[in-house]
Amino acid sequence: LLSSFHIDPLISAERYFHRCLVEISRFRSEVAMFGSQYMSQREIQMMLGFGEYGCFMLCQQRCLISGIIEEILGCESIMKLYQCLPSLAHEQETLLNLKVTFQSNLNASVESLQQLLMLMKMSSSLRSEEGKHCIRDTCSTIQGCIDKIEHAYPSSRVDNE
Repeated sequence: LLSSFHIDPLISAERYFHRCLVEISRFRSEVAMFGSQYMSQREIQMMLGFGEYGCFMLCQQRCLISGIIEEILGCESIMKLYQCLPSLAHEQETLLNLKVTFQSNLNASVESLQQLLMLMKMSSSLRSEEGKHCIRDTCSTIQGCIDKIEHAYPSSRVDNE
């Protein structure tokens, strides 16, 4: 389903997430024990809040990516079911249900990708110039995926009638 080309960056991102959690926890402990001779208590709390907000944004990205993977896998399973239908003339209701489910998953995937893109663009201002370059590349890739899906399925929006 997902190739190692797609899984390796996810594993790397998961390691990064856990490293961030360890660092923010270590920072909390260090601040509680020692404080800082160079920063006021207010500045320390602001930095801690900034770090926690960064972890919160990483959690949001993880949730979005998890949802996208689930929706893609759902689309793939539905496409496999399309191939297994014995006769379309006798299975029209099944086909219609699969089509609606496919369109719903596709719409959810596009929406999740758009939310992830927006979140990444917002978080790019928090990164160094080197990090911004990586985020711009990733944003470009995500936008390309969105464009490909919307081009391949131009009438994929499901109307609630």
